[in-house]
Amino acid sequence: MKKWYIQLDDNLVIKDIIEYPYSDYIEVEMEENSLPAGINGGWFKLEDGIEGNKVFVEYSELKPITKDEEIESLKEEVRLSKEDMAILNQASSDFMDYIFTVFPEMS
Repeated sequence: MKKWYIQLDDNLVIKDIIEYPYSDYIEVEMEENSLPAGINGGWFKLEDGIEGNKVFVEYSELKPITKDEEIESLKEEVRLSKEDMAILNQASSDFMDYIFTVFPEMS
C-alpha cells in the first residue's frame, strides 16, 4: 500500500494527486499501481467504497470532449438543422398552396 495525497474541488472531483503531504490535500492509502490514467484530468471523483475504503470513480460526462468529437457533434447539429429547415420550407410551401386554393384571388 502507498500513501497518496489528493486535492479535491467542492464537488469532490480530483484536481491533483501527489506522493507527499501538502496543504489541504487529503491522505489516501491505495495500492501503488491502482491509479487510473487521467486521474487528475477532472473527471474522477474520490468516493467511499466497500468497508470504508476509498475508490476512484470515473464520470465520463465530466471528461472534456476531443476536437474530433466536437467536430462530429457540430456536423450532427448542422445535419439536423438542415432537416428542420427542409421541413419548415415544405410546411411553408404547403401553407401557401392552401391559401391560394382557398383564396384564389391572392395568387
